[in-house]
Amino acid sequence: MDYQEPFTWNKDDYFGASLQAYSDLLEPLGYCLACCNISGTNAFYVQHDHAKRFQLKAIDDLYMPPRYYLCLGDKGHPSSLSWLRQTINRLPNNNFYQLRNKRRIYTKTQYAGLLTYADDMVIGSSLRINGEFQESEIKEVTTYLKSAYDLQPVLFVDIGANIGTHSIYAISNNLFKQAKCYEIEQDNFSLLTANIKINDLSSKIECFNSGISDRIGSSTIELSSHNYGDHRIISENQAIEVCGESKRENKPATLITLDNALKDIEVASDKMLLWIDTQGHEGHVFAGGPSFWGASGRKFVVCEYWPYGLERSGGTEMFFAFLKTCSSIHDLGNNLWNRGATTSAEELRDRYPKMLSETRYDFHPHTNLLLVI
Repeated sequence: MDYQEPFTWNKDDYFGASLQAYSDLLEPLGYCLACCNISGTNAFYVQHDHAKRFQLKAIDDLYMPPRYYLCLGDKGHPSSLSWLRQTINRLPNNNFYQLRNKRRIYTKTQYAGLLTYADDMVIGSSLRINGEFQESEIKEVTTYLKSAYDLQPVLFVDIGANIGTHSIYAISNNLFKQAKCYEIEQDNFSLLTANIKINDLSSKIECFNSGISDRIGSSTIELSSHNYGDHRIISENQAIEVCGESKRENKPATLITLDNALKDIEVASDKMLLWIDTQGHEGHVFAGGPSFWGASGRKFVVCEYWPYGLERSGGTEMFFAFLKTCSSIHDLGNNLWNRGATTSAEELRDRYPKMLSETRYDFHPHTNLLLVI
């Protein structure tokens, strides 16, 4: 119910809140639902730090309907029209309710328990249905780099971390000892930090609510309503549009450069793996790290190659300029990449027009690249 001061309870059904409303309010504050009592009158929440002591389930599975007769001896409180009156009188710009419109679902994946957004039809949906979202690629890349380049993995740098799937996978499977996550969008960042706490990984994974680019300062991102992994930094050079981006909601965000993000890291570059998925902003990420790239030591990077995203961001030339500095490039979409098959900046550039022309609302040609610098 809406807060009212003063308020006197009429001993009817106008009080409290729904189980979902409590969860929406408490989860960003560091609490998750553990259980409800059988009468449907009480819900019990625990701090994320203690969540591993419980068998966490989705809210729908934990919900208990009102069974007041078990404790009150009757059918419950008299019904009233107060809830209807509140709904009718509520202002459409009530910010409190707008802040609580993203429903979260606890999902047990193949490698960890994660909170996902119910409306996320890509990463969240894959985690709920398949128990994973392409995270196994991290193990394949790490295994290859150990064999081919004697990688001694220590630090996993996750740029465009979303809700933490890749970093949590990398640490939970003992592929890396530490991780640093950079996520630009605030709601994704809230779930990122919550998921790290749920899995008791706060001592191994450090999170930053900022995007990585070629400059430091403020920016604006456009939000996807159904793919929470497709929030993108808006560029002045907005090119072709097939996804209705001009109609998306915008939101302010903070940017730092790659050099700024990595300046205090003491781990040697040849013991790191940078995993970059920034929805077409990869060229800007590369351009923001001249000191890091120019320092001695081999570097390993996995990045997305998505011509449509690069075109929209205006980062195409920066992207290919960086590829030309790489000693080897592996296309992870090629089944022979882990047997040493490589590609080149020129070959990828030749594929660019065709991939771009084939792009539709529901089809986006793309692949991941393993870069050795």
